[in-house]
Amino acid sequence: MSKIENKRIGTKEIIREISHRMGCRGKDVRELMDHFVDIIVENVTNGKKVQFTHLGVFSLRANKIRIRFRQSSTITRKIENNNGAKQPENDPVNNQQVS
Repeated sequence: MSKIENKRIGTKEIIREISHRMGCRGKDVRELMDHFVDIIVENVTNGKKVQFTHLGVFSLRANKIRIRFRQSSTITRKIENNNGAKQPENDPVNNQQVS
């Protein structure tokens, strides 16, 4: 297994990547993500568990102001199957793999 580098991808990079893949404006992706977070917060605050397929479950811990997150086995499996190998990037314009 290859060594996994300790690098982060931030919100701006995620928004940029989604907008490239979908061919939409970054502003629209940002708005969608803001609404997504708001819906999770509203429902968890009201005592509901929020399950988002392929991501996981968000819920409050009893008597604590902490959100518990249980990741999806789908993501875990995909990461394990990838074995830490770097995935090829796609050219958003031509939708082809870039070396």
